[in-house]
Amino acid sequence: MPALRRLTLAVVAILVGAALLPAAQPPGVGPPAPAAPKALAAVPPNGFLVVSVDVAKLWDDPTLKPMQEWFAGQKEATLEPLIGVAPADLARVTVYLPDLGGGRDPGPVVLVTTRRPYNEARVVKNLAGDRHPDGRRVTRAGNILKLPPGGPFGVAVLGDERTLILLPDGGRDEGRTATVLAAQLLNRQADGALAPALAAAGTSTVSAGLDVRQLNRLFGHEGAGVAPYASALRATGAMLTADLEAGGLKTRLALTFPTPEDARRAGPVVEEALAELAASAAAEAKREAGRGEHGVLPGALFAAGAELFKSAKVEVKEATVVATGDKPGGEAIARLVAALPKQVAVARRNAEAQNNLKQVLLGLHNAHDTYGFFPGDVGPDRKTAWSWRVQILPFIEQDQLYRQLDMQLPWDNPRNKAILEKAEMPKVFEVPGRPAPKGHTYWRSFTLPKKTEPKGGRPWLAEGERGPSIATISDGTSNTFAVVEAGEAVPWYAPDVLAYDGKRPLPQLGEKDGPGFLAGMADGSVRFVRAKTDEATIRAAITRDGGEALTFPDR
Repeated sequence: MPALRRLTLAVVAILVGAALLPAAQPPGVGPPAPAAPKALAAVPPNGFLVVSVDVAKLWDDPTLKPMQEWFAGQKEATLEPLIGVAPADLARVTVYLPDLGGGRDPGPVVLVTTRRPYNEARVVKNLAGDRHPDGRRVTRAGNILKLPPGGPFGVAVLGDERTLILLPDGGRDEGRTATVLAAQLLNRQADGALAPALAAAGTSTVSAGLDVRQLNRLFGHEGAGVAPYASALRATGAMLTADLEAGGLKTRLALTFPTPEDARRAGPVVEEALAELAASAAAEAKREAGRGEHGVLPGALFAAGAELFKSAKVEVKEATVVATGDKPGGEAIARLVAALPKQVAVARRNAEAQNNLKQVLLGLHNAHDTYGFFPGDVGPDRKTAWSWRVQILPFIEQDQLYRQLDMQLPWDNPRNKAILEKAEMPKVFEVPGRPAPKGHTYWRSFTLPKKTEPKGGRPWLAEGERGPSIATISDGTSNTFAVVEAGEAVPWYAPDVLAYDGKRPLPQLGEKDGPGFLAGMADGSVRFVRAKTDEATIRAAITRDGGEALTFPDR
């Protein structure tokens, strides 16, 4: 790890350690804000969003006993690779988003506290992930853990014996992510829009706080579709609390305004907004019901939301508008509990697929660093037919298989083909949750067929040629598909042509009638492209030099 990066991470560790102690109130600021629980003192109250969940209280609630039984019945860990600790050992999980604007979003910071002192060695191994269960891919400097690529977090800080802080994966620039967090902690204030929600975390099962002003600064509050509710969006902060009680869920939403007059004007607007949300949630629940396993949990959540919004009562108290509700009831909660394990299984498969694709992209980039260009469907001699997937074997920890092959002969030479057919397909070429014939993969690249003139730009590959160099991707690496989840699987070791010339119809991508498909971008990032994405956007992403404007919805 470079010295500057180590220094940056060390600064983060020092600041986090200091933040674990309650902050003093600066002189002249006014009355102190309500105190957050000591375990949450590391969370600055002047960010954009905070959500804190008392996992221990939920885990011990009889209503959620089916969830305990489901976790206990899992043969493999479910949450441990994500946050390092088993669900039964969690006390509280808090997600904090430092800033909504100001350039590149640094991503969420997650604070994990445990019921009892955690096993440090076990936490390190859990965070290393399934590919390195012995923790070999984790590097450590003091209490700073640099985690292997492919997961949602790039850095973990071991606080005290019951506290972990997980920082976002900054890709190739995790040092910048750490710098952003360091700046946030250094500028930590004793008060802020999130302070009430942090204080409520001491008594509520779930508490969430939002600095509404940041939304207004970034998006404005009188644009199309928002104008009817502009009065409500003049709030400075929003706080939501929720508690499981006998018979249902007790919720309270409080919007704080600059003056009582602002609150009085916003009261009826909040009522109107809740009524529209109830209708919209009911419509979404109906829509999700037709999406099979992908819609089970979203459908249950939307149905519960419709029930909650419809039952909410709104009143104005001085400069605050308060909406309370005692829905969803026990039956709706039971449906959510039943749906969650199914959705967790889907989410886990999706996460594994994304991680596999990230490893493939990392192999492509390492090959580019070595050769100066990305692999195409010809081998090192630039004339012998070889799949790019075979050519990245040395860069995805499959060098032993690669060395058995004669790269001077084509892939379908009897000698090479016998080796490839006998070998087990590397795990990174699998798309968990999508069955495929043995030895077949859905990870494919768009290719320009031989003797074809492209319309509107060239795709990633050209049949019979080596791959592009980064310098030739004039559309930008973050705007160009390198590898996509195709609709049809092919033998992993064979060159394949996912033909694209800009004129023929687009092939199926992802599952038929599915929610979308995974795409590996040329910069090494992974994106889920929703099925509703328009064709022009997809075509623009397929080409690497088409010069099109590109905006993906719902990244």
